[in-house]
Amino acid sequence: MPDGKIQGNFLVKGNADFGTATKSKHLDRFTFVGNDTLEVATSKATVPKYNRRRSRNEIRRLLLQEKGTGPWPPSREPLLKKLKISSKSSVQRSASVSSKGTSTVDSPSSIESSSDSDPEGDDSEYETSSELEVEPEEPSPLPSNRPLDPLKAIEYDIIKAVWAKRKVSLSGVVIRTALSEYWNIMKGVRDRWKAEVVTLQQASEKKEKAKIIEYERRAANQRKLLETCIRLTLKHGHPDIIEKLGENPILSVIFYNFIADRFKENDYTGPLITSIMEASTR
Repeated sequence: MPDGKIQGNFLVKGNADFGTATKSKHLDRFTFVGNDTLEVATSKATVPKYNRRRSRNEIRRLLLQEKGTGPWPPSREPLLKKLKISSKSSVQRSASVSSKGTSTVDSPSSIESSSDSDPEGDDSEYETSSELEVEPEEPSPLPSNRPLDPLKAIEYDIIKAVWAKRKVSLSGVVIRTALSEYWNIMKGVRDRWKAEVVTLQQASEKKEKAKIIEYERRAANQRKLLETCIRLTLKHGHPDIIEKLGENPILSVIFYNFIADRFKENDYTGPLITSIMEASTR
């Protein structure tokens, strides 16, 4: 290594000398790229076969089919406790499941390997029935008809734009469409709020106290409406859509307008600021 020069409390080595000593090229202030080629040995990796993880109900059904009409074998006791199956439970209904078209029964080893991948902390209640439990559909938060009240109608449109079943992954086209509809609604709220702010400034210049109070109330109502829209978005919005809110530059401009207005009023931690920050960072 080259000798350095003492500068204050530091020992500084020249870039040229350092590059010559290390056979490297100075790229940036503290970055050097070596001239020597580094060969890395690579080997072909074998991808293991994918084994689909089974649900607990499916494992229970397979266990009951394996058991038949005889007693449970002692080796199955730990698995029965894990799945909350009574060792004295009746298996009269297992035959009915087989008659419904179940023609393949997995081996005991495959049942054990599938059950080991299930989480330990599931506190769901399981009946002794071997039939699969059907999970209820996620209900839509939207009412049957769009409300006639203007404010309720905007809330309806917000939920309609961002809601989707959470268990379904959304495509890029669906997300972009939802963000476009969402932006149009928020833009309408922003435009009405700006109009009220302009009229409020004009009334303030003319010192019309009655109009000032009225326009302040209207501007506050528009801010409250925006806060409500964001709160409904966080409550009912699909995670894939909410994740993209902070990445949308046009929507960020709308949020910035309201944040700047609140800063002028020395409101740094109000509910509107909090809602916007949560929507932008979730």
